[in-house]
Amino acid sequence: MGFIQPINHLIDYHTYWTQDEYGNRILNPNFTRECGQILDLKKETEKGHAKAVVDFAQRLEVMLKAHNIPPLDLQVHIVLVPSSSRGQWSPGLLKIGDYLCRRNRNFVDSMTTLERVQAIQKLAKGGARNIDVHRQSIAVRNQARIAKKTVLLLDDVATTGNSFNACSQLLDTSGTALVMPLAIARTV
Repeated sequence: MGFIQPINHLIDYHTYWTQDEYGNRILNPNFTRECGQILDLKKETEKGHAKAVVDFAQRLEVMLKAHNIPPLDLQVHIVLVPSSSRGQWSPGLLKIGDYLCRRNRNFVDSMTTLERVQAIQKLAKGGARNIDVHRQSIAVRNQARIAKKTVLLLDDVATTGNSFNACSQLLDTSGTALVMPLAIARTV
């Protein structure tokens, strides 16, 4: 059994819409340019997608280097939390993972190791956030590749942490030595 670290994140994410004290839907006054970049990152057709990829990739690289990840003597496999659609991964996360792997030879591209084998309703659209929904709809591909390895588990936005926890448990059950969950943003 490996070790799963707590979830870390790069920025706080405030949703675009919120409710006032009367329950009316209003624009969230805490929604920032960074929050908008998260939306651009998630959707490849957004005008700001390419800039969001570059900005977040560079910021992640700086954050990881500050925490000595990956260490000089250790390879770290980058694995992505899969999208809610069957067989899909976030295009923005794939590009960020590719950037990190190109910039540091100690990062290993294992991005599609976790695969959504059964589509679930998008969480942002009201889908079930239950951890069992994730565990039952995600499979580990090529377990031997990550056995006894250190894994950096990337996601774009963590809200409840259930998808991270489910993916971490699946990786742990597959024999990884260490799972480091890292979200670009955490919903606050």
